[in-house]
Amino acid sequence: MTPISSKLGAATRILFLRAGLGLGLAAAASSLAMAQDKAGPPKEAFTDCKQLADGDSCPITTPDGKSIKGTCMATPDKKLACVPKDAPRR
Repeated sequence: MTPISSKLGAATRILFLRAGLGLGLAAAASSLAMAQDKAGPPKEAFTDCKQLADGDSCPITTPDGKSIKGTCMATPDKKLACVPKDAPRR
């Protein structure tokens, strides 16, 4: 029995390779986009600044229950988020 790959012409094999590569790149781009969405501030950071203005102080409660000082800052999409005072700036 002859393998299917030997029955296919060179142009058909190239077409399948390009389609596979395209699907792989699309999947990688989708994963990267989802990872970038999760890299932003947590939803609580936005809630903490809901009634405040840019530059106002805001309290942050850490997952272990500690309270730290923060400042409301505008994100690139113009939403206010509470950022810890000692957080590294990008």
